[in-house]
Amino acid sequence: MSETLVFEPIPGLPDWRAAHVATTGSTNADLAALVRERSAGEGRLWLTAGEQTQGRGRRGRPWSSPPGNLFGSLVLVDPAPVDRIGFLPLVTGLAVRDAVAAELGEGGPSIALKWPNDVLIDGAKCCGILLESLSAPDGTIAVIIGCGINVASHPLDTPYPATHLTAHRPDATSRSLFHHLAGAFAKVLNDWNRGRNTTAIRERWLDHARGRGQPLTVTLDNATHQGIFEDIDADGYLILRLPDGTSTTFAAGDVFFKQPGR
Repeated sequence: MSETLVFEPIPGLPDWRAAHVATTGSTNADLAALVRERSAGEGRLWLTAGEQTQGRGRRGRPWSSPPGNLFGSLVLVDPAPVDRIGFLPLVTGLAVRDAVAAELGEGGPSIALKWPNDVLIDGAKCCGILLESLSAPDGTIAVIIGCGINVASHPLDTPYPATHLTAHRPDATSRSLFHHLAGAFAKVLNDWNRGRNTTAIRERWLDHARGRGQPLTVTLDNATHQGIFEDIDADGYLILRLPDGTSTTFAAGDVFFKQPGR
């Protein structure tokens, strides 16, 4: 990115600011550079882009970033004590879910969460979320939350069914969605209260969870585990009940539900 970022106040959200660029490599990378340059202040900064040329997903996977979709990253400086930051993926998923629900409106499709932070519209994935943490020069932890939300289109060659918002509401736009997204993050983060109200957020997340009590597969780099989606623990870890009746927890992994007819 070559242009200078100018962050403007977000109407209705005191202490939150946003900047927009037409094209960049990665909004996450741009905000990471700000943190390293000590220019991120206390955080609560959003950067959105009309297009990304080097978008990334989890585990370094490329993320398709065509114009018309929403690409935005949020930087939070010292968002919670270190032992509570691990719950942020679920906080993020809930905020994105609320924003998508607001954009699609009442009486729309089913909008659910797949652990830890995938948002599903009628069972199909509509977004990619990437959280990255780094240390600011003063030693403070900063977390950058990248959100790529399919508004106008979605990739076709994906391991999980995908969709986009205008397939369900033709007048949905990335601009309107960002308005909802900024407000949803401000509210959910305030409710979470730096990790003090994790129990309440966990319960809200479970209210929107898909597949609780049903079979699923958790895929890691070197192993695959099958069982029943039992619960989410106080740290946000997935609890899987194995075929032998014992339970195990996962801090990370790709989750797949059994598809009908398989």
